[in-house]
Amino acid sequence: SSGINAEYGESTKGKADEEALVASSKAVAAATARLVAASRAKSDPLSNTQQRLTNAAKAVANATQALVAASKKATEEEERRLEEERSQTEVQALTATASKAKEMEAQIKILKLQKELQDAQKQLFSIRKDEYSDAGPSSAPTQTPSAPSQASKASPASQPHRAVASTPAP
Repeated sequence: SSGINAEYGESTKGKADEEALVASSKAVAAATARLVAASRAKSDPLSNTQQRLTNAAKAVANATQALVAASKKATEEEERRLEEERSQTEVQALTATASKAKEMEAQIKILKLQKELQDAQKQLFSIRKDEYSDAGPSSAPTQTPSAPSQASKASPASQPHRAVASTPAP
């Protein structure tokens, strides 16, 4: 907001400078016209000096008009440049806003997918729970001879020592 106010201040300052330049140019043109009028009143209007003074007055008038025109053109170009900067700033702000919106959309999608994952995990847990409760203790999976039991997996040091009964030899 302060950047926009600064740009506005610069723009109004430029207009004030242009208005001051126009007023100064008009004052110069008026002073030149008075000088020429006073010179005509006191000298020969057809003299060579009076002709040069008239030509110089016309050159001053043309120069002040050109100065005013250049000032107006410069002010218009500055206003156009400031407007382009404002437009670019707005586009960048929109771009940042669009970027934030996409980020929020991605976060929402992640949350939805996480919820779906949790629901699927709950469903899987429920299916397994139902399978085990329906199977009951009598139909519990039995160990196959190829699969070693937990006791046989343990190291011999951790197993309690068992006395092995030996049969007498014949």
